[in-house]
Amino acid sequence: MATQAKSNLDQLEAKVAEIGTLPEYILIRPPEIGLTMVQDRAGATGQIFNLGEITITPCTLKIGELAAFGYVAGRSYRHPELAALSDGLI
Repeated sequence: MATQAKSNLDQLEAKVAEIGTLPEYILIRPPEIGLTMVQDRAGATGQIFNLGEITITPCTLKIGELAAFGYVAGRSYRHPELAALSDGLI
């Protein structure tokens, strides 16, 4: 899942296109842009502090009886959908 989330959207589109005919799926939770807080530790061992917020886009879909998830940093609607679809196909 991390590889799909960190990949380039164009690369992911190309790999999904290589599969050919995709199974039908239902969007349980369509892609939705949101924020999450990123935390860190001072010196990697110190006390936790809030570093800042980043934009994420999650997506959840259903392929047959299987639920698949995709979380991507950024504001793309297509990228998390493709990441979730490839998660469900694995």
